Amino acid sequence: MVDFIMQQQNSTQPEKNYMTLKIIGKNLIYLMKKHEIDAQRLSTLTGIGIATINNLRRGVGNPTISTLSSISDFFGVKMGNLTDIDMEAIKTPPGNIKTMPLLKYNDLGNYYNKRINITNSYTTEVENTDDDSLIAIEIANNSLSPSFESGTLCIVSEKEPFNDGDVVLVKIKDYPLCFRRVFIGDQCLFFSKTSMESDGNTIEFKDYTIVGVLIKTIKTMK
Repeated sequence: MVDFIMQQQNSTQPEKNYMTLKIIGKNLIYLMKKHEIDAQRLSTLTGIGIATINNLRRGVGNPTISTLSSISDFFGVKMGNLTDIDMEAIKTPPGNIKTMPLLKYNDLGNYYNKRINITNSYTTEVENTDDDSLIAIEIANNSLSPSFESGTLCIVSEKEPFNDGDVVLVKIKDYPLCFRRVFIGDQCLFFSKTSMESDGNTIEFKDYTIVGVLIKTIKTMK
């Protein structure tokens, strides 16, 4: 009797896996269509191989937890919804999804000087979908390590107020736009490197313009 039950359990496991892959594939097609993103763009922004994405769309493959987590985070949905629920059929709300301009860290100066137009975009979950000032900034190298490794996406709001210790995007004197941690003094602001593990030195600047505040970082799969 025990052997029979185990045989039944073993026989149903492949069927369960098959159904899960079919649900993932259907949900992925639904989400990509909803957010108007193709496989190549999704691959670039998440670091997931395009072959893996195409396999998942067909409902085949053997995706890792990291892959499913990366897809879920990108679209701002729970992993359980992605793998277990027909989202299109029941119109599951995908969360507070927002699409915003996407640019590279080195292009910040030209972007704010109105010298370039941003044609790329990024979609993610945010707390305030009414904030139309949001931008996504891609860190393309390790110059800001260990705070932001290459491939990190930084979501910045130009409207969100900053608090003591926040990371802000700031223009200091004639230097290029950069990320700095800000500290609020009695009559002035102090800035330091972004890492909390830095040497702790803060510098007072009087000639600065704070452009925005960092509200979220996303470590993409590379």
